[in-house]
Order: sequence, then structure tokens, then C-alpha cells
Amino acid sequence: MDEVTLKLMASADASAHLIAPGEHPDIAARAVVSAGKAECARRIIAVADDRTQANMQAEFSANLMDDKQAATYRAFLTWVRDMREARRSLSADVYPSDDSVWPDLPVGVFELARQY
Repeated sequence: MDEVTLKLMASADASAHLIAPGEHPDIAARAVVSAGKAECARRIIAVADDRTQANMQAEFSANLMDDKQAATYRAFLTWVRDMREARRSLSADVYPSDDSVWPDLPVGVFELARQY
């Protein structure tokens, strides 16, 4: 993103302000962090929203999942951890919407989440 102008909504009247790369590195860095957090959350919730995650966690904790479901749920938790780590390692030259910066969803996770 070093050659892309960042648009920030920063004023009381909510008008867009353009910030040239390098002009305000602290603001640009915060924009990257914010965009990364939003994209990470969007991708996780696209697989399993809060209610789905709570339902899976409850069944897992109560030992109501079979072995395959439990292994897939653990893979989901590992993926969420990896997603958060990927978000923390984003840099200003990476677009958060780029699929290549995020870990792949483990096999079976989407199907498990649809059961809840």
C-alpha cells in the first residue's frame, strides 16, 4: 500500500481525508491494523458466526461431538489462532483483502460449522 493513498474517515463531519504514503505513518499504520482486524473478523465470521462458535464450543466442552467432529473443531480453533497471527503480521505493503496473506480453512471446518 505504499503507493496507494489511504482514505480515512477522521473528521466530525465524516468527510474523507486523503493521506499520502509516508505523510503520517502513525495514522497509516493504524489504518492497516484496523483494516486487518476487520478483514480477519469478516473471514472468521463468514465461516462461523458468534452463535455458531458458541454452539460448537458448548458441544465440544460437553463431549457431545464424535471424534471426527472434535478433531475438526480443534482444527477450526487452530485456524482462528493462525488467522489472528496473520493479522498481527500484516504490513503496510499488504492488502488485507488479498487471500494469499490468510491461512487456508482446514478441510471439513465449513461443513462442521453448517451443522450448528
